[in-house]
Amino acid sequence: MSARVDLDVTTSPRRLVLAGDLDVSHAAVLHAAACAAVGGVDVVADLGGVLRLDVAATQVLLALRTALGAGGARLIVTSAPPAVAEAWRRCGLDQELA
Repeated sequence: MSARVDLDVTTSPRRLVLAGDLDVSHAAVLHAAACAAVGGVDVVADLGGVLRLDVAATQVLLALRTALGAGGARLIVTSAPPAVAEAWRRCGLDQELA
């Protein structure tokens, strides 16, 4: 399954749209988008089109959250699929990525 990572830095908050099957093979693309997203404004990560999101992608989102927080901004995750939200809850990450 293919994946899509789109970043719009022209809006405030910035918008990171993820879709498809995001796994370790997409981590570098997601990481590049996450680095480009950091800039003192909030970032909305829309996961509405995600079919699967593995631990590598989750790690990138956590790193983005940390980087944004260091600059006073927030990561706002929206539309996480139920399976992803449940996996994060089981790992104790639901409050970190809610």
